[in-house]
Amino acid sequence: MASENKDPFESAKKRLRRGNQHVARTKKRVEKFFRSNPYAKVVEIDADGVTQLHKIKLTKPFPESPTESALEALDALRSVLDQAGYAAAILSGKESPKKTHFPFADTKERLENIVAKQCRDLPQEIIELFRSFEPYRDGNQALWAMNKIRNSTHTALIPVGVAVDGLHMNSGFMAAGESGSVAIHQPVWNSAKNEMIFASVGPNSSFEYDMNINFKVIFDDADIAPSQSAIRLLELAATEVAHILKATEAECYRIGLLK
Repeated sequence: MASENKDPFESAKKRLRRGNQHVARTKKRVEKFFRSNPYAKVVEIDADGVTQLHKIKLTKPFPESPTESALEALDALRSVLDQAGYAAAILSGKESPKKTHFPFADTKERLENIVAKQCRDLPQEIIELFRSFEPYRDGNQALWAMNKIRNSTHTALIPVGVAVDGLHMNSGFMAAGESGSVAIHQPVWNSAKNEMIFASVGPNSSFEYDMNINFKVIFDDADIAPSQSAIRLLELAATEVAHILKATEAECYRIGLLK
């Protein structure tokens, strides 16, 4: 049993506060970058030599600092869960427990293998609690993605592979000439070129417009979080982690490990 004066979950709570600080810092850094209006509307001639391509292009590179704070947030949030499990194991009377991990798996079926290997020192009630959060891809997506991205060897935020979050045409005028055309494209961001073509204008044609564009950053692993805003994912993960920590402490009270 823990001493009366020391909170057995103190370390996990500190890591949660630190994780939330990193999430907030990441959000501020991303917002600061886009407040600087780091993009331009440009017109370039297509390979055919006559068609105008209307584009949005980034005019300066996306900084590394948001990626750094995002990865620090992921690491802190992920460690909260293992520290919560360790605290519960100590409270249950285990000495130097080793298998106290919060389990993650790609599927519900594989989760049981992870539980058997990594959770042997946890009280059964805590194992059941952890299972209830469905920490697999088709269950709790935010938790699963948090763990998967945190474990990736090469993770970065990309400013608009970084996908375009919205293209809003306030007003516009287009007129296709006798042998020309004006085509509005589905806005798809090209992360390799940091640009997006939104219209093509043929010869003897006109296209005038006034528009706003909104950006978001995403994590660069398309398989893990293909279109999810990185900031939103971090915020969701932080909320889930806080919920799990609170629930773990409450369960320890319920089963008599804490009084």
